[in-house]
Amino acid sequence: MALALDEKYAPLLAGAGFVALEVGRREKAERIFDALAAQWPARLAPILGKSLTLVLAGKPEEAVRLLENDGLAHKKDPLWASFHALALAETGQAEAARAKLKALLAEAPGHQDTGMAKALLHHLG
Repeated sequence: MALALDEKYAPLLAGAGFVALEVGRREKAERIFDALAAQWPARLAPILGKSLTLVLAGKPEEAVRLLENDGLAHKKDPLWASFHALALAETGQAEAARAKLKALLAEAPGHQDTGMAKALLHHLG
């Protein structure tokens, strides 16, 4: 029997998934993000988390496909664009990643969720 959770806990659970990734517990993170996606398929955080687990597993092409398919409804979100650029860069498409990040920063220069984009653009040069 599946446990039904109140959606207010989704950000906390997503945070736990990202912490699991940070400490090297990729399998645990995958389970957390899969459960979040099953419970709340329209939320962006599980898609981002799953894409990052794929990048860290050496499967950036799968991450790009996930973001472009499951995450397409969020393509205007700065975090979606940042994670998409990261996955593109990891597939060897650094120029496409830089172009995406530059476009994002031009469209939403003061947006609170552009920090990752700025850092990634700096890293890509």
